[in-house]
Amino acid sequence: SPEFALRSYAYVELHALPIRAARFLGLDKVQAFYLLRASLGTISAACEAFFCAAVSQSFGHSVGLLTFGFLAGASGMFHASVAVLPSSTCMYAVL
Repeated sequence: SPEFALRSYAYVELHALPIRAARFLGLDKVQAFYLLRASLGTISAACEAFFCAAVSQSFGHSVGLLTFGFLAGASGMFHASVAVLPSSTCMYAVL
């Protein structure tokens, strides 16, 4: 009911853009969803790469390599990065 409409659809619209582009290219719903997950994974990988570069620049090359190793082995980051959840977007922003 509109009485309890607390959610904003702006977050959903951000995810709808790649879905609409995929549907325009002729992909079906499942392929469009996996394209969305792949794009979220790519964004997460870029954020992690920038984070590792910043750590390496600030604290030294060895600390940057350790950070990269720990992030590469973190299964939680692997699963959370492609989730279509607001907390995943916050994770990208915090990195």
